[in-house]
Amino acid sequence: MPSSIFSSEVCAAELHRASKVLLLFLAVICLMFEMGARFGLPRVSRIQGRILRERGDFVASRQSSRMDEKTVAIVGNSLLLHSIDLSSLNRLRADQFHYSRFVLESTQYWDWYFGLRRLLGEGARPDAVAVLIGANHWVEDSIEGELFAYELLRYTDVGLLSAALDLDRTTASKYFFASLSAWLGERSVVRKNTLRAIFPDIELFTRKLVGPPLYPAAESGYEKAVRRIRDLKSICDAQGIKLLVILHPTLDDRAPYDLIRRAAQEVGVGVIAPVHLAYTADLYSDGYHLNTLGMRKFTQAVSAPLEQELSNDRPIRAVAR
Repeated sequence: MPSSIFSSEVCAAELHRASKVLLLFLAVICLMFEMGARFGLPRVSRIQGRILRERGDFVASRQSSRMDEKTVAIVGNSLLLHSIDLSSLNRLRADQFHYSRFVLESTQYWDWYFGLRRLLGEGARPDAVAVLIGANHWVEDSIEGELFAYELLRYTDVGLLSAALDLDRTTASKYFFASLSAWLGERSVVRKNTLRAIFPDIELFTRKLVGPPLYPAAESGYEKAVRRIRDLKSICDAQGIKLLVILHPTLDDRAPYDLIRRAAQEVGVGVIAPVHLAYTADLYSDGYHLNTLGMRKFTQAVSAPLEQELSNDRPIRAVAR
């Protein structure tokens, strides 16, 4: 009997040691994945490298001490990525303006609502923020996913996000952990890079499969757009930052941006609409995103009205610093 008891105790001790070794091994593996995603992925991924650089530029932006200088951060999704050439815009600008850009693809209103809460909370202080997303993106109730959570969501805002989008606990927990972990947040970038390596034209192919966007009906979307633009304006006003809305051209003859224009004007937010929002088909790569020629035209068209809106009589600084 004592021998069997001793044998059981030895087995239990060995199992305990093996469990600790296994847990340590798993912890090391998780740490390797996390460090690789946090520091290695931006070096090998063009997309993540750009996101890291543009996010850093946004957070580092500061309101100028000179009244004749304005720092302007333009945020948006893939429409912005393919519609404004930032280097050309800065060459076209007057001396008192400097533009930066932060693009996170597939983002919509809620992504940037929580994104501005986080970025301004981290100390970003541009003189103005201009938002360029699609008309449908202003009124839809969805977010980009885990990458949004890592780049734009404060973990303390997960409860607010859950209430806004009526998320279940499992989904809310997923975004909570993704907001803290580079590996959980950036897995979608790894998948996209892998697909691009295998199928170089995968993005153009998927865009054609999705088809044209569904724009909101004028009356049903107007009140929602007013509330949302007002909420964004409140976030910016609290830090003395001016909010602007840039409208993107479209092939749709129904002028789907009319409701966004009216909503922004109702709230008192400047709207940049440099064109009649009716570009010809030869200026698009897929009927939705602009091609190189379309980008060149839109960048030139947006420069003057953007600076005019930034230079109008409404003050940029709404609070004392």
